[in-house]
Formats: sequence, structure tokens, C-alpha cells
Amino acid sequence: MTKKMIAGNDYSSILKDIKNIIAKARYNTFTAINTEMLKAYFEIGRKIVEEEQKGGKRAGYGERLLELISEELTEEFGRGFDSSNLRRMRRFYQIYQKWGTVSPKLAWSHYCELIKIDEKIKREYFQRYTEQENLRQYIH
Repeated sequence: MTKKMIAGNDYSSILKDIKNIIAKARYNTFTAINTEMLKAYFEIGRKIVEEEQKGGKRAGYGERLLELISEELTEEFGRGFDSSNLRRMRRFYQIYQKWGTVSPKLAWSHYCELIKIDEKIKREYFQRYTEQENLRQYIH
């Protein structure tokens, strides 16, 4: 039997609807995961900043702290928690400081680029541009 014999003209319509359902579910899943990971990285950055500030300005304290945390997290959770990524999480929190200023429309990789921009106005411009142009990474 051919596809047309099975469902007539309705086959392409049903198939299109099912594909849209799958695409929407994937998009919603990506958005939810992305938002939760951004929240996690924001909170990790906050915890690191708070601990470093409590620890004073002792030489090397912050770097040693990051190395120790990195070792433990990498052992338990695997990749993604090396000291350079922890520094990015710290910087992410230092720049955005309020969760409401973080856009879930952007992925962590976008923020890794944005936090390299020291000028606030320039960074905000590129953030808005990325959001408006929907320059987002999707999982297909």
C-alpha cells in the first residue's frame, strides 16, 4: 500500500501536524534545559563570588578555590566544570547580578561571548541584537 492509499490527501496534513508537534516539543525542551542551566551557572557564579568576598583578598585564594571546586565537580558530574568555565560563571554573575537581567533566549555559549565585552552599552547592544535576530542554537 502507498501512503496515499492509506490516508488519502489527509496523510500529508497529519504528517505535517505531527512534525510540528515534535519540533515544538524539542524547542520547548531545549528552552527549559537552557533556562535551568543558565540559572545553575548564575547560582554557581554567585556562590563563588560570595565565598571569595568572604575569604578576603588573600593572594591566590580565588584561583585555588576554583581549582578545588573544579576537581570535585568534574569527578562527580564530568565535563563542563573546569576552572576556566567556573571563571566564566563567576564573571557571568558579576556582570548580570540579577537573574531578571539574564535572557533565556540566549544560550550559555552566547553569554560566554558577551561576558568578554567590558563596555556595558556595547554588551547590551550585542545581547539585544542576538535576541532580536533570533541567533539561537537549537538541537535538531
